[in-house]
Amino acid sequence: SFPSNTSIGLDTWSFKDIVQAEATDLGKLSNIIVEVQRSIAPPRQCLGQLLTLLGKKGGGHRTVCTMPTLIRITTRLDASTDRHWNKDHAHEDDSAKPETSCLYAAEERLVEQEILHIRSMYTLMVLWDVAKFYDSLQYDKLDESCTEQNYGHNRSALTFVIHASPIILKISQAVGIMTTSVGRSILAGCQRSQTIARAYTNKSVDKLRGSYGTGAQGNTETNGIRVYHHVDDLTQMMWHHNNAILASKAARAAALWVRETRELEVGLSDKTVIIPTGIAVEAIQLALKDEGVEVKTANHAVDLRIDGTAGAKRNVKQLASRVNSGNK
Repeated sequence: SFPSNTSIGLDTWSFKDIVQAEATDLGKLSNIIVEVQRSIAPPRQCLGQLLTLLGKKGGGHRTVCTMPTLIRITTRLDASTDRHWNKDHAHEDDSAKPETSCLYAAEERLVEQEILHIRSMYTLMVLWDVAKFYDSLQYDKLDESCTEQNYGHNRSALTFVIHASPIILKISQAVGIMTTSVGRSILAGCQRSQTIARAYTNKSVDKLRGSYGTGAQGNTETNGIRVYHHVDDLTQMMWHHNNAILASKAARAAALWVRETRELEVGLSDKTVIIPTGIAVEAIQLALKDEGVEVKTANHAVDLRIDGTAGAKRNVKQLASRVNSGNK
C-alpha cells in the first residue's frame, strides 16, 4: 500500500483518489493495467516523468523521479515476482538485493580485513564507481541481459517505454521546462531501476569474480576474492599469502573490469580508488595504464554506498565482538 499523501507524478492521480474509487472503477483500472502490460502501450498520461533535482552533500546533484501513479501501482503489483527474481539472480555479496544492507556489508568487509591481517595475508581493495550509471545504460544490451536471465521481455520493455518518456525537471518547489527526450537512460526512483541495473551488470560481475583465478576449490584462507557491489558501486577485495602473486592476479582482474565497463559502455568516475598502497597496487596501476585508465591510491578511503550519517552512529570498535556474538 502507499501512504495517501505520497507525491504524485505527472498523471496527477493521487493514491487517495484510488482508495476512494468504487469497486466497478477499480475493476476497470485493473483491466487497464493488464492491457498496458500486454500491449506495452501505456496511456498518454503516463508518458511524462517528473524529476526532482536533489543536491549532494559532497557537491553536485542527483535526480529522482516521481513515477506516474498508474505505473507505480503496476510495479507494486509485480513486486513479489521481481523480489523472487532478484533473490534468485543476485550475487552472494550484492548488498542491494532483498533482505540485505549496504551498511552491514561494509561492516563485514572491515571485520574480514581484520581477520586477514591477523592471519598475515596480503590484501588490497579496489573501490570502483561508475559515473552516471543510469544515464549510460544501453537498451539493446539491457534487453539482451534481461532476456538471458529470464526477467521477462514485457516487463523490461514497458520499463524502457516509460523511462524514455519526456521529462519535467523540478527544482525545489519550482517546475522547469519540459525536456523533449531523456535519451536512453533509466530513472532513479522507479521500483524496477535496481532490478534492471542488476540484470545489466550480472554477467560482468561473474567474469570479474572468475578472473582472479582461485581454482576449483574457490576462496581459501590464503587466496581469494570477494566482489561486493551495490547497483553501480563495486568493491573488489583480494588477498593472498604471497604478495607477488597477489599483484599479478589482482592486476589481471582489475584490467578485466575496465574492459567490461567499456563493453557495457559505462565510464569510471574519479571516486574510484585502490587501497592500501604497495607493490600489488603498483601492478594494478601499471595494468590499468595499459588500458588508458588512471586510478588514484590511498591508505584509507570512505567505503562506497555508505550513508555518512548512519555510518557515524555505528561504533567500529564493537564490530568484531558483535559479529562474534552473532548480534548484527
